[in-house]
Amino acid sequence: MDIRHLQYFLEVARLGSFTRAAETLYITQPTISKTIRNMEDEWGVTLFHRQGKSIELTDAGRIMYQQAQHMVEAFERVSAELEDLMNLKRGHLRIGLPPMIGSSFFRRSSASSITNTRRLRFSCSRTERKKWRRTWKADRPISA
Repeated sequence: MDIRHLQYFLEVARLGSFTRAAETLYITQPTISKTIRNMEDEWGVTLFHRQGKSIELTDAGRIMYQQAQHMVEAFERVSAELEDLMNLKRGHLRIGLPPMIGSSFFRRSSASSITNTRRLRFSCSRTERKKWRRTWKADRPISA
């Protein structure tokens, strides 16, 4: 079972219909039915009472619904935070500069403008040239 299966389950439960959920998710109805059946087999429970075209969550289905909501929300938060990190919208930006060009190349005001528009922590270190070459650990190299 993966996050997509939980999303399918939540949509079926929300809409009360396999067919409408399939239309909303742009997949076929047999795909959704098979996914739900596989989830039921995997967990050894029945998630929906099926009576003709009417479906209703079972007790196990209600538990799964509550937990699936939390899992999908957590997954979406993690995805958003990782995307922010990869796009340098948040995180810790570390820049190492040699002393000779450090002050002329990168002003403190540059750091302020970067960190003011994003949720970034900023640190800059100046070291001797030889030590700088050995210990430079910037996350992303910057070339001039």
